[in-house]
Amino acid sequence: MTLERLVLRSLRHRLLATVLSALSIALGVGLVVGIDTLRREARANFEGAAGTWDLVVGPKGSPMALTLSSLFHLGEATDTMPVSALERLRADPRVALAVPVVLGDRFHEFRVVGTSEDLFRAEARRGVPIRCAEGRPFASFDPAARNFEAVAGATVAAREGLRPGSVLTAAHGMDERIEGEEHDEAPWTVTGVLAPTGTPLDRVVLVHAAATWAMEGHDATAGRGEGAEPRISSVLVKAANPLLAGALFFEVRSSETLTPARPFLEVRSLLDLVGSADRLLVAVSVLVVVVAALGILVSMISGMRARRRDLAMMRALGAPRRVLAGLMVGEAATTGAFGAGLGLLLGHGIVAAGAAALTEWTGVRVRPTAFAPEEILLFAGAVGICALAGLLPAAAAWRTEVAEGLSGE
Repeated sequence: MTLERLVLRSLRHRLLATVLSALSIALGVGLVVGIDTLRREARANFEGAAGTWDLVVGPKGSPMALTLSSLFHLGEATDTMPVSALERLRADPRVALAVPVVLGDRFHEFRVVGTSEDLFRAEARRGVPIRCAEGRPFASFDPAARNFEAVAGATVAAREGLRPGSVLTAAHGMDERIEGEEHDEAPWTVTGVLAPTGTPLDRVVLVHAAATWAMEGHDATAGRGEGAEPRISSVLVKAANPLLAGALFFEVRSSETLTPARPFLEVRSLLDLVGSADRLLVAVSVLVVVVAALGILVSMISGMRARRRDLAMMRALGAPRRVLAGLMVGEAATTGAFGAGLGLLLGHGIVAAGAAALTEWTGVRVRPTAFAPEEILLFAGAVGICALAGLLPAAAAWRTEVAEGLSGE
């Protein structure tokens, strides 16, 4: 009988202990895979969405909050700034594209974002253009015609059953938990549905910024007071040359009323902060694997007395010492391999469950099947740790003497 068959037969004989040990290994490996995959995919998508814009310019405040509210539609805009700031940026030869962002309304749980037609010249993330899968982008707002037109993100359209020609009514305020006054005087007609982008744009309704100023209850942002001008929440800026973005940043930062943010750096800083917690969770998961391997060691050592007779019988039948030692190491390694393989499946199952929640919250899509080469190393590491745990029982099996084993001493 080959060593492989001996190992499998022995594991079947100790089925309960084998399954429990493998499940412990699977739990640790699954947590490592799940946490790492979610972190890696979220980082790639967040950085991809942030990397399409060189700057976000807003009123004085936190650059991080400015980035999250303008690009990822998380949190609230703390203040507004005059539209003349947008016009100055558009007139700057160093700026290739300047797109306004006006926040303040929502449609059910989704935000209504005022912007301009220029947004459709940009990319949602690298290589993914902002375009309509159905219909067309909204037209410039005509105060006389009062053409309130909207483009629904892919998730909004799917969830609310919107298509070109649908009509929706926005409500004031960005928190759906707080009941806001509905803008019945200005229903929006959907002219297009965005193609899925895998970014927060999938979860917003895009409208023309000038149309938001024409709505009731928006007197402050519309600049209806004497000597006032319309106001916006922020401006997304694409520099004509990446080298010019730095000069723009420092120039805006010197302003007493404006705050610039570098989206890519702000997102990376946020993810690095969250990454500290990720590393702690990964360390705990690795500890679970080590403890499970120690459990295999304890289980095998505690069962050695009961197996001494079987091992002595194998020695009497001509099995060399190396076969007995190999049997011990093989049992531990096979248990680890079974548990690690199950853990890889469990880990990606965790990702599949977490991906839905992450997409629901941020609009960022995570691929549950995203496989990393590091998972091969993780699998090999788990098997190696378990094999090491089998060395002590292997040493005991090596020292087994036929006479002592058969006599039961």
